[in-house]
Amino acid sequence: MHHQAPAFTAFPRLAALLLAGATAHCAQPACERDPLGCSVPMVTIAGTPRLSLTRDVTLQLNIKKQFSTSPTALRVQQGSGGQRAELLIRLQCPELAACAVPVASADLKASSFLPGEAQLAVLDAPDSTEPLASSAQTLRIDDPQFVFVPDGGDAGVGWPLPDVAPGSQNLGLRWMSAVPTVGSAQGILARAALDSGNYEVNSLYIATYNAISHDFTLTPRANGIIGRSAVYSDASYLWHMTRVNGQAESYNLARIDLRNINGPDVTLRMKTPLTGPPTLLAVTPDGVSAAIADETQAISHFSTGGAEAPSPVTGDGRPVVALQAFALISSPQLAVVNPDRIRLFDVVGWQALPAGNALSGLTAGGPISTLTASDLNGDGLTDLLVANGLTLAIWAQRADRTFAVVNYLQLPAVNAPCPENPDLKLVRTVRGLASGELDGVPGVDLLVATEDTCEQTGTPQTVRLFVFLHGN
Repeated sequence: MHHQAPAFTAFPRLAALLLAGATAHCAQPACERDPLGCSVPMVTIAGTPRLSLTRDVTLQLNIKKQFSTSPTALRVQQGSGGQRAELLIRLQCPELAACAVPVASADLKASSFLPGEAQLAVLDAPDSTEPLASSAQTLRIDDPQFVFVPDGGDAGVGWPLPDVAPGSQNLGLRWMSAVPTVGSAQGILARAALDSGNYEVNSLYIATYNAISHDFTLTPRANGIIGRSAVYSDASYLWHMTRVNGQAESYNLARIDLRNINGPDVTLRMKTPLTGPPTLLAVTPDGVSAAIADETQAISHFSTGGAEAPSPVTGDGRPVVALQAFALISSPQLAVVNPDRIRLFDVVGWQALPAGNALSGLTAGGPISTLTASDLNGDGLTDLLVANGLTLAIWAQRADRTFAVVNYLQLPAVNAPCPENPDLKLVRTVRGLASGELDGVPGVDLLVATEDTCEQTGTPQTVRLFVFLHGN
């Protein structure tokens, strides 16, 4: 009696696997499988992967594949708007698990790569008609106009500010900015402390960078600011709101001429009543109006020389990490920066501008801790520098008024116990960003202030300065 062989349809999964194996002629995979069941290579890249059109870069790869003796290549591809660029680099690594691959900027330019994102993959048997490729990974190619390199600092840990005076309690870094000066810029920092007399004292430091010796000269201002305050600066003045002694929450608005940082405080507005201590201050580019955030996260505005009560702008209880007044996209605007969003308001009617996609991507790297704005490449358009954790994202404004990330800068983390409790660790946060010509060479440089605090308690510890110089 003749028995018909069982149909594969009874075992569809087994049939598909047998057919795939027979078609591809693959051995048992050691890593991952492609759709035919073949073993494909796997690759991890150490650090933050990025390439450059102005300098050669060496990528550190860890490659795993089934047959280590077969030829291997690195493929970099980029495609946009119908243009496609590709670079293939044959690997000559004695050990695939620690493969250093140099990628020359000249080769990228010769292959018509552009600033932006590119895809990297490792090919097994690249000379075959259908080489096995790893999953593609995205990496960035730096825009030459937005290349910033770290400079100076003790073993990459930056320059620490002096400790607060004995008998005082460190209340943390209040504010940081840069002052344009002839030849080079200076950083101005305000740190708050509670002294033994129960006065809150903001110590102002002038940080002058020396690009020859690669270090800072930190000079304290002759007179600090007494009382809880919020600080802001523009190209001409250092502005601050300081509490007036008394029962009511009243504050004076004063300014200091940056051409004479040790000069007198000029009071512009007396005894402004507030519902709570101001935490952030921003003054419009014309110096006529100001906006404040208080401890309730409410934003209010008032004229710098008037006597009217502050008028509300917005307040929804969301944490406010920065206020910035600038001509970002068109006329002057106020940016209210929350960790997860940025809202723009005009500074005439103080109305919210229509929400758009221009700033929607700035939180893609994680919660924002601070932000600053400056023309970083000299094209007349305001660019943004955003701190997401210890990553600084540079967002360039394009001619169509949209923003695109063009570079990332990474700050070192801290790995040390908290002095007040060794069971807790220190946490580093970016507290201030500023830009200016620090080294006397044309081109905007970046100044970054970080603060280390104890986890859980949030007790402020050390403030450090980091420098990134424009160029290669």
